[in-house]
Amino acid sequence: MAEITTVASAKEGILTNGQKSDNQSLKRFIAIAAAAAVLVFFHFICPVPEGLSRTAMSAVGILLCCIILWVTEAFPFMVTVVLIYVLLPITGVLPFATTKLDGGGAIQSVFNQSSLLVPIYCLFIFAVTAAIMSTPIPYRIASFALKWANGSSKKIVIGLMMATGVFSMFIADLAASAIFVGISLSIVKANGGLPMKSGLGKALMIGIPAAAVIGGIGTPLGNSANMLSINMVEMAMNTRITFLGWCIVNIPLALAVTFVSSLWITKVFKLESITPEAISVVKAKLVGLEKLTTKEVKLIIWYVIAFGLMIASTWVPQINSVLIALIFCVIASIAGGLGVVTTFIPLDPITLIGYDKGYVSMAEWLKKAWAPTIILLVLSAIWIPLACGFAFSI
Repeated sequence: MAEITTVASAKEGILTNGQKSDNQSLKRFIAIAAAAAVLVFFHFICPVPEGLSRTAMSAVGILLCCIILWVTEAFPFMVTVVLIYVLLPITGVLPFATTKLDGGGAIQSVFNQSSLLVPIYCLFIFAVTAAIMSTPIPYRIASFALKWANGSSKKIVIGLMMATGVFSMFIADLAASAIFVGISLSIVKANGGLPMKSGLGKALMIGIPAAAVIGGIGTPLGNSANMLSINMVEMAMNTRITFLGWCIVNIPLALAVTFVSSLWITKVFKLESITPEAISVVKAKLVGLEKLTTKEVKLIIWYVIAFGLMIASTWVPQINSVLIALIFCVIASIAGGLGVVTTFIPLDPITLIGYDKGYVSMAEWLKKAWAPTIILLVLSAIWIPLACGFAFSI
């Protein structure tokens, strides 16, 4: 009798799951049909108000269509994003390729529009960020910095700031700050550091966010403002800012400013000695992970290929770095890829991550945290005019 009851319950469970699956499929079909109907209405049927064009109505239709798909989750997030870049040229809102006009002007392609360029790069940056945050890579870098420091508090501050700066060149500044503030805070706490008293805590809570902001200028991918600046300069000055040229100018600048800033921070705070227990906190995170995990290997290969293609666009203008970013975002989100694009939502601001931990008062922050900004301005004024002549002649 018990066996019959168990079998009956199992059948009911299977039917229930099947019904749920059917209901979800029906809801998804209705959402897709509604989105398609809205798009067709605005593109073909909707009356066009005076002063507007049919393409303007098509743009409204695409917007509403994608909002329906996002809200109902009929398609995965990235699929809907890619759909935008397909629908815009199909409906004639924007061309696939840059189109020259008779008067000498040009309509930029869908992949070169400044309003669309930054969001795609942001998606790529967040994909990389989410992938890295889900692996032990930050702890491997922190462990390397601690080995180099060899127990020296001064070297630990310099090492962790430099690691943050380098990371911030390739992922979101906020994420780089959050990752290394978290690692630094665990070291300070294990070392017995107290809020408002620990010199090491103060140095790291100011230094790590500063390094994240500074490092973000290193590559075009380091900050969405970089891509916006490139696009604005190219449009205003009719000159091409290459991916590699930006890196040649700004990576040395970011590294130099981060290093000089770290020296300043170690001078203005009295750093306590580091105990072996504090160092063991980072080592404990890597127990059993001596070799790179499969996900780390996939991430490295994925990023090296994407970054390599973007650098190659310096010599091969036909390689569109925005399109590369979009393609690799899709690769990261599909099954068997990195599977992380839709799981990360960035927040701001960066420096509050360090201030919020309670190790530095606002008065002390204002007195001592200004230096990295001044160092950046001074070194930029000296280095950028010298470097640009070489970098953009390549």
